[in-house]
Amino acid sequence: MSNHIRRGLADIFEKLAWLCLGGLATCIIYLDIETWIKILIELGLFLLAVAFMVVQYIRTINRLTIKTINSQVQVGRKNIENVVLLNEDKRIIKSWNISGKAGLVIGRNVENNQVDIDLSDLAVFETISEEHAVLNYSNGSWYIEDSDSEWGTGVKKAYEDNIHYINKSEQIRLEPQDFIYIGKAILQVM
Repeated sequence: MSNHIRRGLADIFEKLAWLCLGGLATCIIYLDIETWIKILIELGLFLLAVAFMVVQYIRTINRLTIKTINSQVQVGRKNIENVVLLNEDKRIIKSWNISGKAGLVIGRNVENNQVDIDLSDLAVFETISEEHAVLNYSNGSWYIEDSDSEWGTGVKKAYEDNIHYINKSEQIRLEPQDFIYIGKAILQVM
C-alpha cells in the first residue's frame, strides 16, 4: 500500500476517533441509558458504513494504479524495427530495417549463399559463421536462435548484465534495446 493511501486512511481514522470521542462525551454528560443504546447502535452502523467506504476507496485506488501502470507499459512498448551493428564504443556503424519481414539469416555472404544481415566485411569476420543465427517474427515478437555456429550466439537483455548464450534448438524472445552477440560482433535491436 502506498504512502499516499496510508496517509489518507490515517486521516480518516483520526477524524472518526475524534468524532466518536466527542459523541461519547456528549452522551456521558446529557443522556440516559435508552439514548445511549440508540447512539451506540447508530455509531456501530456508522462505523460499518465508513469501513465499507474505506474498502471501496482502497479497491478503487488499486484499480487506478494497475490501469495506469498497464497504460504506461503499453504506451512505452515499441516494436522492433531495426537491427544495428555497433562498434567497440557502442556506436551504430550499420543498420538493417526488419519491419515487415518474417525471418532473417545473420551471417556472412559467400558465393553460393547470401544472408539478410551480412557481417562479412567486419574485422572479426572469422568469428562469424556463414549462417550464424536466425531471426524469426512470430505472434508479434522477434525471436533469435543459433544456427549451430562455431563461436555461438548470445543475447544480453537491456535490463540485465549477463550474456546468455543460446543452446541448440533454443529460441530467445527479443525486446527493444537487447544486444545480440554474433561471434565477436555486437548487434542491437531497436
